[in-house]
Amino acid sequence: MRRLTLALGFALALSAVGPAEAARADSPPHKFGRGLANLALGSMEIPAQIIHEDRRRGPFWAASLGFAKGMGGFVTRTLVGVYEIVTS
Repeated sequence: MRRLTLALGFALALSAVGPAEAARADSPPHKFGRGLANLALGSMEIPAQIIHEDRRRGPFWAASLGFAKGMGGFVTRTLVGVYEIVTS
């Protein structure tokens, strides 16, 4: 019973803090900076995914699946960056 009370109290405390943090995170300067970061660093998804797949599955998967996942992440991150810059 004590664990349940602690868990509920902790959940209540986190829910009280959450909305204020989310509102601050979407201020125009923050959103513009996040968009610039996504736009500038989107290409880093390619080597990051290649390294991740190499460590996880080996070099063949790194060259094929890692590259494909990296390209997908690159395109997605870049487009989200453009969107965030335009809408900030």
